[in-house]
Amino acid sequence: MAVGASHLGYDLLAPVYGRLKRLVFGNRLREATGAFIDMIEDGQTLLIVGGGDGEILEDIGALGKNLDIVYVDASKKMVEKARKIVHSNNTIEYVVVRYENYYPKSTFDVIITPFFLDLFEGEYLRNIISKTTGLLRPQGIWLVSDFQRTGKLRHWFLEKFMYLFFIATTRTRASSLSDYNHLVQSAGLTIVSEKRLLDGFVCSMTFEKVAPQ
Repeated sequence: MAVGASHLGYDLLAPVYGRLKRLVFGNRLREATGAFIDMIEDGQTLLIVGGGDGEILEDIGALGKNLDIVYVDASKKMVEKARKIVHSNNTIEYVVVRYENYYPKSTFDVIITPFFLDLFEGEYLRNIISKTTGLLRPQGIWLVSDFQRTGKLRHWFLEKFMYLFFIATTRTRASSLSDYNHLVQSAGLTIVSEKRLLDGFVCSMTFEKVAPQ
């Protein structure tokens, strides 16, 4: 959740959030968030940031692996929904806090940000990317699923509609999509896999943190 966004807005959206996603995008957003989760290895530690209603926990649970997961979201109602997800053998710690105010004592093998970076722009976005990079262990992976600009008019209209909606409901301060791909790579991570959906408007990418020489 972006700086200045209201967690109360996301609390109000929690009961209908899943239906809204499917109404506008069908199953494509879920497909995007789960695109590369098979890269997660047994016994790893995961940080999921802005996971919302917890849908991704179902797909991670289906991997059948033993994982230690920290699930961070600023919305209490979203986290309450996420807690109801069956999570197989995984150990999950749920943390209700803005990501900017989350300070864990250890780093992680895998970080997942499902449709989270689009809530930030400018210096806020750079700070979020820097924070996330710092929480990732060397050779760890960051799974990013989000919207991207394509230059297509229909996607421009959809982008404007989404931001108007979230600004009205959650007071999100971002007003347009940013080039997070370039910023993440500039932070020292290397892109290792990519999948595009909805004619490029939705993208899943895996970034790896290069180990220091």
